[in-house]
Formats: sequence, structure tokens, C-alpha cells
Amino acid sequence: MKVMFKDLSKKIIFTIAYTDQFQYPLTKEEIYLRIIGNHKKVSFKFFENLLKKLVTNDKISLINGLYFLKGSEKTVGLRVNRNAYSQIKWGEAEDFVKLVKFIPWIKGVAVTGSLAVNNARKNDDIDFLIVTQNSRLWLTRIIIVLIAQIKGRKRSWDNEEANSWCLNLWLEEKTLKLPNRLKNIYGAFEVCQAIWIYEKGNTKSMFFQLNNWVIKYLPNFYLFQKNNNDKLISVKNSSQLSALKYLLDVLNQILFYLQFLYMKPHMTKESVGVNFAFFHPRDTKKLIFSKWFRKFSNYTI
Repeated sequence: MKVMFKDLSKKIIFTIAYTDQFQYPLTKEEIYLRIIGNHKKVSFKFFENLLKKLVTNDKISLINGLYFLKGSEKTVGLRVNRNAYSQIKWGEAEDFVKLVKFIPWIKGVAVTGSLAVNNARKNDDIDFLIVTQNSRLWLTRIIIVLIAQIKGRKRSWDNEEANSWCLNLWLEEKTLKLPNRLKNIYGAFEVCQAIWIYEKGNTKSMFFQLNNWVIKYLPNFYLFQKNNNDKLISVKNSSQLSALKYLLDVLNQILFYLQFLYMKPHMTKESVGVNFAFFHPRDTKKLIFSKWFRKFSNYTI
């Protein structure tokens, strides 16, 4: 999907409409970061004045520094409450890193989903993106799934247990560059909204470098998040035992086939390969685009 708007006012409303479907009003700084599509560089002051004009003309609404589409007033209170729940869950995400960072093949961990934007509800699960060393994804996954089971945080196929760990995105170093089917606005938001909380070496930097296609969709957001390391724990690469490499490669391959055979009867929209796994049981992109355009279609500039 391409955004064809040249008018900055339309882009602002289009941007607000995206997060409005998640009941997530935005500050003016957040809107500025999320402006969609390539555009001439404008000063923040110019943008701020245009935002005020949209409020004055009753195109968008403003309460307590948060902007939203008309009729979404209740989302202001929801954001405050969900931010409080999110702060608790960030502590739980940090505990997750403490439990898994000793696995030598983990190269990076990022939080995605509602928690990444501090919009988590009380019983929401925590979504993780996990990056592993090449040929270690399925070996790493079986260990983390066992840890989740022991801690009572494992999410089953058929249910969405409260406060579980959703291990839904897995990449190896060689698959850090996302596939062409994700190179769209939805994929760009997924890249930019993810908050990296652990890396070994320069995994996060490599991820952003290999996915610089995001710039044409979210130029401000991409550049900001690329350099945002507020929650990131970064450690140096550690040496690996080369003598075990071949055996571990074979074991990882065997574990891939075993896990795939187990998962296959349950799979719907999931995309799984030996070097990656995207566990999304619904066509999330289609659902988001549909809601997004319905909200935006009610507005004219």
C-alpha cells in the first residue's frame, strides 16, 4: 500500500487514524515522529501550528496534551491506565532477559505489541522478538519454551492465557532483513515500534541498517528509534566453542523438523522456516488496514 497524500494535514490525520484503532491517542511529538510517507522537511514549529489549526477547525480533538479523532475521548483515560499497567510489565520483560541472556546463542531481544508503546492492558501478554545466532533458532526456542513452561508463562496454541510470554517472532542473524511481503506501512510500524531491550554485539544496529527501506514510510520514526537505546542492555560478543559447531548445527536441524511436525496441525497463517518464524495466527495486517481506512474515510480536509 502506498500513501499518495502530499498534503501534510491529511498525513497528520492519517497518522492519528492508525493509532486510534488501538485506542491510543498521541502527543504532538509522537505524531511528528509517526508522520507517514516521504515529505519535505518541515520545522516542528510549522507542524505544531498546523496541528493547532486542525484542532481549531474541529478536524481532530485535544485533551490533556493528547490528540485523537473526534469521538474517541475515552481513549485519553485508557492511555493513562494502560501506561500504569505497562510500567509493571516492563519489569517483567527485564526479568525475561535475566532468565534467557545466559543462552549463548541469543543475539537480541525486543519487545513488540502493545507493551512496546506503553499501551498494555492488565492481563495482556508480552510479545517478544528474539534474534539468534545462525543455525541456533530452534535449539534456542526449545530452551526458552521450557523456561516459559517452568515459569508458568507459556502460551498455548488454543488459548490466550493472561500475562503470558508471546514468543511470536524469531529471526536468525542471516534473516534480519525482513521479507518483501512485510515491506509496507504495517511492517514499517512493526520495525519502528519494537523496543530493543537486549543485544549481543551490534544486532540492533544491523537490524535497522538491513531494514532501511522503512525510511520511505516512516522517516522520522525510523531515525529516532535507530538511535533510541533507553531500555537497551548491550554486551560484547562472546567466543563460541567451534568443536561443537557441527553437532549443534545438526541438533538445531533435527529440532526444527520435530517442532515443525508438532506445530503443523495447529498452524493457520503462521510463516515458519529453518531460519525464521512468524507466529501470527490471524492476518493482522489485513485487519489493521481495514480498520485504519474505515476511520480515515470519515474525515475530509
